[in-house]
Amino acid sequence: MNRTFVITCLAPLALAAIPSLHAATSAFIRPTIAYVAPEADGYDDAGYIGVSAGVATGPTGQHEFSAEIGATGWEFDDRIGAQRVKGEEVYAPILASYRYYAQPADAKVRFFFGPSLGFTAASYEVEVSGPGLFQKDDSAEVLLTVAGNVGVDIRFNEKLSLNIGYRYLYIDSGETELLGVDVDFEESKAHVISAGLNIRF
Repeated sequence: MNRTFVITCLAPLALAAIPSLHAATSAFIRPTIAYVAPEADGYDDAGYIGVSAGVATGPTGQHEFSAEIGATGWEFDDRIGAQRVKGEEVYAPILASYRYYAQPADAKVRFFFGPSLGFTAASYEVEVSGPGLFQKDDSAEVLLTVAGNVGVDIRFNEKLSLNIGYRYLYIDSGETELLGVDVDFEESKAHVISAGLNIRF
């Protein structure tokens, strides 16, 4: 994916919200859990845990800007003949997001949509063992990450609301070295269903 194209497409969305920044703002924190369904073969569905923090602004609180960090991962344990191969992959997205809420802040249910852009810190660990053999190695890299988000926010009161959303996540391809071998990782895509608790200040 062309990185310049991604940034060019997202810039107008952020710029559109600038005129409303003089309006009242409210800060929030949003702990989130999610169900991750990768499109790649060989990967089971996994859990995700993360947290976002940011501000909502605009005449009706319709513009939300946030920063998010979280983590998900997979473990592998296979045998190739007499050798045992164990591996672990951990992905920690660090994203900046913009959301537009179609309804005002005091609505019972609000529909939202918007993009996310940032990076994923990916770490890999592999261990090979067998008769007279033991090797272990690890590596890490940072990968461009883009996502599209839609969902609803269900208001309990002024301070609390339940955020339920869907995210389509794209992580760029990468290359690393494990056990002296260059390993190419293809781009990753996943469907993410999330639930978060908005706590406003």
